[in-house]
Amino acid sequence: MGRCILFQFFGITVAYPSIHSFHFSINIFAADKPSPPRNFRVTAFDKEFVDLKWEVPENNDGEPITGYLVERRGFTKTAFVLQGKTDAKTLNLKATGLIEGTQYMFRVFAINSIGQSEPAELKEPVTAEVPFDPPGPPVKLRAEEVTKASAMIRFEPPEQDGGPPVTGYYVEKEEDGKWTRVNRKAITVRELLLDDLGENSKYTVRVMAENDAGVGKPCAEIIFVATNELDVPGKPGQPEVVNITEASAELTWAAPKSDGGTHITNYVIERKKRGNAKWKVANVDEKVTETKYEVKGLQSGTEYEFRVTADNKIGPGPPSNPSKMVKYGELVLLI
Repeated sequence: MGRCILFQFFGITVAYPSIHSFHFSINIFAADKPSPPRNFRVTAFDKEFVDLKWEVPENNDGEPITGYLVERRGFTKTAFVLQGKTDAKTLNLKATGLIEGTQYMFRVFAINSIGQSEPAELKEPVTAEVPFDPPGPPVKLRAEEVTKASAMIRFEPPEQDGGPPVTGYYVEKEEDGKWTRVNRKAITVRELLLDDLGENSKYTVRVMAENDAGVGKPCAEIIFVATNELDVPGKPGQPEVVNITEASAELTWAAPKSDGGTHITNYVIERKKRGNAKWKVANVDEKVTETKYEVKGLQSGTEYEFRVTADNKIGPGPPSNPSKMVKYGELVLLI
C-alpha cells in the first residue's frame, strides 16, 4: 500500500495515498437557537414596579447570545405584551408602568443570530403592591378630660407596625350607624380633641394606624358620654411653716386628695397679716406645681398666716385651712 499524505482545512480532510486517488472527510456544524434563560425570578417589587433577574442559558447552540426579551401579561389575560429588552450582558430588568394591586405573569427569552429561545416563565404571578403589611390596631384607646362639650381621645401605638414605621392615625366616630373620620388628614400625635359634642350625648369612637402599605384595621371601639367628668381640684392640706427668716417663710403642704380628673397646673399661695380681712397672693407672676414654696418680702415683727389653693384647667378649688399664725423678726427654725 502506498504512502498516504493527509491535508485538513476548513473542516475538510484530504488523503493523498497515490498519484491517482483522493479521499475527502467533511465535518458540518449547524448553529441553532439558544436554550431558555435559567433561574428566572423576582428580586423585588412595589406598587409600581417588579424587579426581574435571570441567568444565562445552559446552551447557546453555537451562536453567542445577543440579548434578552421580557414580556408580561395580566394574570387574567391571555396575550403577552413586550415589557422590555436588554443586551447580552444585562441579566435583569425593572418592569415599570404597572397598575397597583394587579397580578402579572412575566417571561424572558434569550436571543442569538438564529432566533429566540423558548421562554422561561415565572411559576407564580406577582402582584404590584407595597411589600409590607398595614399596621395593626392601636391599643389602650381612651376618652379623657371629658366635659359636656369635649373629650380628649388618647391611645398608644400598635403592637405591630407591619414593617415600615407608622406615619399617622385616623380617629373615627360612629354617627347614625355609620363610621366617619374625624380627621381627614392623618395625625402624627396620639391624641385628638373632640370639641363639638352635645351635652349628655353618647359617642362611640375608634382609631386606625397608617403606614406606607396602607391603613390598618381599627382598634376596639370605646363608648363615652359627654358630661362633666372633670372638676376643680380638692382642698390642699394645711400649710406648715418649716423654716423662717427675718423676711421669708418656707411652706410645705399636702396635695389635694382629688385633682379633679386633670393635672394641677398651679398652686396659689396667699398670705394675710393678723387683723387683716383680705388675703394677698404671694406668687402672682410665678407658677408653682410642687407642694412647697418660699414666701419672701415679709415684714419684721409681723404675724402672718398662709393658705394654698390648687388650680387645674377647670378652675381653682377651695382654699386650704390657714396655717398657724407665726411672728417674724428673728431667725427661727421650726421642726
